[in-house]
Formats: sequence, C-alpha cells, structure tokens
Amino acid sequence: MEEKRERHLKPLTMKLSHAAFELSRALAQQRDTDRPELDRKAYEIGLLFVAMEGAADEEGMYGILTGERLAQLLRPHCLPLIEFLERYGQLPVVLHSLLGN
Repeated sequence: MEEKRERHLKPLTMKLSHAAFELSRALAQQRDTDRPELDRKAYEIGLLFVAMEGAADEEGMYGILTGERLAQLLRPHCLPLIEFLERYGQLPVVLHSLLGN
C-alpha cells in the first residue's frame, strides 16, 4: 500500500495592498467561504501566473517547475479566464479571431 504523504502547510505573512485586502474580504463574504482558504487558493494560482510571465532559466525551469508542468497546472484556469474575458469584451484580438467570433 502506498504511504500517504502529509501535507505540511506553512504559515505565511505578507503585506497586501488595501485593494487586495478588501477584495479578499468581500469575496470570502460573497461566496460564504473561509477567508484563509480563499487567500491560499489565490496565492497558489497567482504564483502560477507570475511564474509564466517570466522567462525560464537556462535549464528551462520556472522556479521548481518545468515548462510542461507549469502549462499543465495553468490549463484548468485558461478556459474560465477566456470565457470571462469574452463575456466582458476584453478578449485579445488574436484569441477573438481564433475562436471565430
């Protein structure tokens, strides 16, 4: 039987802008969710996008992730992002053309 690894969550202290703090508070209230869980999710998803924005190192790594693994982790967030941008008329022209809209 495979041994289950324990996930060790480490506390993180960071300073947020007033706007980010208020958005987090309002979203947690609006979605009736635990604020620390919402903040953890936002931090983890945000790190993926921050990693993607920069260039890979000489070995093709984005921090501790290969480009392929980073792409795999970003993929589930892409369609909701594209649909959101399209709904509010902010879809980049290149994607608009590819989608035939």
